[in-house]
Amino acid sequence: MYYRILAALVCTGLSFMALWMSFQIPSLLWFVAWAAYIAIVFFWVRDNRAPRWLMVIGTLLGVTSVCMSLFMALFLASPAIGLMLHVLWCSFRPPAAPATSMTL
Repeated sequence: MYYRILAALVCTGLSFMALWMSFQIPSLLWFVAWAAYIAIVFFWVRDNRAPRWLMVIGTLLGVTSVCMSLFMALFLASPAIGLMLHVLWCSFRPPAAPATSMTL
């Protein structure tokens, strides 16, 4: 869990320029996209996965906001985007099977 907290803080911190620029330009889309990002990261840190409905909504909002920024956000928010790709992978893969003991 501590590694997930550290990864979330580092990726969000490195994307701070994009976050700061989003709040300088008043747009409800960017505000909601960052709010979805924070909610997804919260669930990922706590449970190592996020609810699928939140992932779908967050992905749609994130892709739309990157396209609306004329792909400038792709450069500025790349650490946060990379973290979201990892969270997508963690959330949509099947849970690991419990380890079983092989006794003879």
